[in-house]
Formats: sequence, structure tokens, C-alpha cells
Amino acid sequence: MNRITITGNLGRDPELKYSQSGMAILKFSLADNYGRDEKKVTIWHNVTAFNELAENAAASIGKGGRVTVEGRLTEDTYTNKEGVEVKRMQVIADD
Repeated sequence: MNRITITGNLGRDPELKYSQSGMAILKFSLADNYGRDEKKVTIWHNVTAFNELAENAAASIGKGGRVTVEGRLTEDTYTNKEGVEVKRMQVIADD
């Protein structure tokens, strides 16, 4: 079972866009911190939400806000500006 729960702070305001078919797509980055002082570590998670969840979240969260995301972990592949294929992990939010 592929389930992940992350609590953290938004690194920037979320970006709400709509597909050609009208589906809402929300993307944002979430910072997860652990450790203390000089051993403190921050991990950034890319999060994507769809449809009604995307629209509701876009209306209620913003940069610096603390949120909890539940969803599944997936691997995303894209081509960067230099034409290189890049793989990254992302969370598809369910809640």
C-alpha cells in the first residue's frame, strides 16, 4: 500500500491551473523539517492535488502556512530547459 502523510510549511504560494478539459490542478512545495540546531534537516516535497481538492486547497492555503497532506508517492519525469530528462518524486494528494 502506497500511502504517505507529511506535515510541513508551504515554501511558496500554490499554483492553481486548469487543464484543457477544465480539471483543476494545484501544485505546491512543502518543507518537512526534522532534527535540531546544526543537525536540522529540511526536505522539500512536490505536491499535486486535483479537482475539488485542488480548488478548496488553493482558496485556503498560502506561503508559510502549515498543512498536512495525505496521498501517494509517485515518480514524475519531465524534460528540463537543457533538454535533459529529469526524474523526481512527488506526492499526489488525496486529502
